[in-house]
Amino acid sequence: MEPSCEPQRIRVPDRTQVTLNIVNVSPTEYCSPTAPAPTPTTVTNPIESIINTVSGLKSFNLVTGSAFKTQIQTIPDLIEPDTSQPLTEAERHAPKDPIARLFHELAEKVLPTAQAIATKQSIWQKSYQADLKTLQDYQTANYRGQAWKQFDPLVDNNLDTVRTHITFPPITDDATDPKNPPSEMDYVPLQALIDQLKDLQPQLIAACTAAPTGKKKCSPEILASTSAVIEKANSYLTVAGGNLKTLQAAQAGIVTAYYALLAQKHQFDLHKTANVFQETPADPKTHLTSLMQVMPLGTNYAATSPGTVSCATTATPSVATTDAINVSILYQNVPTLTASAGILVSLIQQNQYGIVQQITPATATTPATAYSAIGLTSSARAGVVPMAFFNFRFGQPKLTTWWHEPNNELVITHNASAGLGINSNSGTNQAEFFGGYAIGFSRILIHGGLDYGRSQQLAPGFSTGALPTGFTGTSVPVVWNYHPQISIGFSVRVAPF
Repeated sequence: MEPSCEPQRIRVPDRTQVTLNIVNVSPTEYCSPTAPAPTPTTVTNPIESIINTVSGLKSFNLVTGSAFKTQIQTIPDLIEPDTSQPLTEAERHAPKDPIARLFHELAEKVLPTAQAIATKQSIWQKSYQADLKTLQDYQTANYRGQAWKQFDPLVDNNLDTVRTHITFPPITDDATDPKNPPSEMDYVPLQALIDQLKDLQPQLIAACTAAPTGKKKCSPEILASTSAVIEKANSYLTVAGGNLKTLQAAQAGIVTAYYALLAQKHQFDLHKTANVFQETPADPKTHLTSLMQVMPLGTNYAATSPGTVSCATTATPSVATTDAINVSILYQNVPTLTASAGILVSLIQQNQYGIVQQITPATATTPATAYSAIGLTSSARAGVVPMAFFNFRFGQPKLTTWWHEPNNELVITHNASAGLGINSNSGTNQAEFFGGYAIGFSRILIHGGLDYGRSQQLAPGFSTGALPTGFTGTSVPVVWNYHPQISIGFSVRVAPF
């Protein structure tokens, strides 16, 4: 699933239904192809190509020789009461008035009640943090390969605690039980204490403002402490309410994350039912299967269709899980008839004759003399002839790759080959023909067979070393004869490209 493993190009016959199989995908991800509009490939007729190629041929002689995790706002710990000015023992026991005594008894319960609420909220703060980490770890776990069946959030035991924390709690009398999720019921006892303290405060103020009877005395210290106790109790209630909102937001995030996992599982089940996801054959050693996504593509004719395959999580489609996978599909049959252009190494003797000047060696009695005679002006045992080949493939091609190049396609074909060339090695352009076998390596062909070429010979009555009596011409009469000779050629396919 990485670019280093991708083939350079996938070749399929024209109008073939192509299916890409992406192996080792995870149930939490989905891959989709993105392909541009196909570009048609121009098809050239092989015969037309041969004619165009032959018309421009020339020859020459050959002389031998590479979060989901949600951050919970830290719930502030409940503010501890200011104990720098506590009620003195005298103040606790001095009030004889039942109203003042009741007020003091209720005030003593405020701090323990608030601390119980704070303790429970702190416990659930840690629990929700653990739940979110559990959901994050579950979401980001690796379910590829043979681990794909481990993704089942509906029944997985690893999420049992999370499931208990997002269910509706039972309504019980003991709302402060730490096992019950945080709710407004937690600070009902604290609210009740505050309400009672507020009801008693006016009675204490009235007792102090009324005329003393000798039996009741007003204590200014008690009056000063009532407002402080009530305000402090209200602050505890405010902090508890703020903490509850934060915990409720965290619980909502947990619910959302959990049901997002269930939605992923439901989507995966639908895709599996529709055979979008399929199981691979079991591994012989582990007897386990992997998950494979099947992506049918459209058909095409004589075209190269490049594109990419992108994979992302189903929870966050904008987040890619792999690098883009490049895909290039060539919709083209391996051609039966092809035209190629190259060279043919011809072993036909190449001779040219003409009138040459020769010298008669001097003797003791006669000086050296020059005379004209028929002679060999050019000779080559082999020649290279540009050649256009017409190839007919027989048998099925073999599709493989070049040696040590797994990304480079190699198509091996067997062909009957015929060639036509222009040989100018004998002084004039002469047609040369080839017939034989050619083995193709993609667009490269190696030919072997018989070459039929014309060679130059002297006309009857003429021979080298002398001139016939009465011959006054400036060129030597020659005749041309075809001769078969074993030859080897090399060419590159030019049509279809």
